[in-house]
Amino acid sequence: MERSAKEESPLRNLLITVSLNVTITIVELVGGLFSHSLALISDSFHNLSDTMAGVLAFYTYRLSLKSSNYRFTFGYKRAEMLSAIFNASLLIGLAVVLFKEAIVRFYHPQIVKGSIMLPVAIVGLVANSISVLLLHRHSEHNLNVRSVYLHLASDALSSLGVVLGAVLIYFYKLYWLDPVFTILIASFMTYESVKVIIETVNILMECSPSWVNVSDLQKDIESMPKVNDVHHMHVWRLSDRLTLFEAHVNIKDMPVSETKEVRSRIEKLLKEKYKIDHATIQFEYGEHRGDGLIKEHLR
Repeated sequence: MERSAKEESPLRNLLITVSLNVTITIVELVGGLFSHSLALISDSFHNLSDTMAGVLAFYTYRLSLKSSNYRFTFGYKRAEMLSAIFNASLLIGLAVVLFKEAIVRFYHPQIVKGSIMLPVAIVGLVANSISVLLLHRHSEHNLNVRSVYLHLASDALSSLGVVLGAVLIYFYKLYWLDPVFTILIASFMTYESVKVIIETVNILMECSPSWVNVSDLQKDIESMPKVNDVHHMHVWRLSDRLTLFEAHVNIKDMPVSETKEVRSRIEKLLKEKYKIDHATIQFEYGEHRGDGLIKEHLR
């Protein structure tokens, strides 16, 4: 998907959000250790994930600007998929540790210093809210940045939960809320990480996008004038922002010069209705007519 010439680069704001999240991570980790708040420590790990996501978005955005070459003919767009699955797996490991520590806290509760926990949690909430505002505009036209934006927005809500917990602990001494909020944060981390892993694996396995029904797409193409049938179709995602299509299209007998009109109609359909960015179409006459829509390649 080509970027609009008017699209403002998100690199500067991504750097600012990374810097903010590094600060939050350190402040919450130190504050959590001094206040004995497991919720703060778990939220610091969540902010660490935001930092990693921001660094990944910054790096992959710059890498995506790099031109294709003879070795990497598709460019470097899938590097972010490998990084994403690694980061998500690491977060699940951290969540498991937090679950374990929270359960231990239930059986062996510790006095949490709400007077330290509360101001530290407020700092995290403010910084996360600033990060959300910085990336809001860019998230509207860049899915990579949008994933970071949603992550930060959810983390702002997580910080809000820690603030509420700190208030209740400070005034009502409800120390059991600390491991409860820890479990909630760890559960959210696990849920989001699993979603990232599933989507990343689907992209790496070249699954058809969820919004493309290949049967409907076949019918739409075959309903066009001068098209007999479509076969050997493949629809897959090269990255989270680029969807590709290839197919053999059996057409009526015509000069090659007249196929341009047919190809243009197909490409317009693919782009406008199915959000497919790039198409490779092989026109045929008479050959393979009646072959299946999906053809298994030779093993």
